[in-house]
Amino acid sequence: MAGLLIKLAGYFAAGVVGDYLISRYYLAISHRRVYEASSLAFAITMFSVLVIATLVVERNFWLMLAYALGTGAGTFSGLMR
Repeated sequence: MAGLLIKLAGYFAAGVVGDYLISRYYLAISHRRVYEASSLAFAITMFSVLVIATLVVERNFWLMLAYALGTGAGTFSGLMR
């Protein structure tokens, strides 16, 4: 049970980080910061592929839900700054 809670927290945190990066990416584009936007695009792609690949292997609805909730929280935190 403790292992599942740690995984849930990890996927939630991954969702927060991923969508925070995406929010910062769009802000960088809107301010025409080319190098920042390019670096973030690379980081977002690598991060997302890694997380989604592990979610596909895990095949656990609760982990997917934790990740989705984390993406909502990440968008919120990324746009509030």
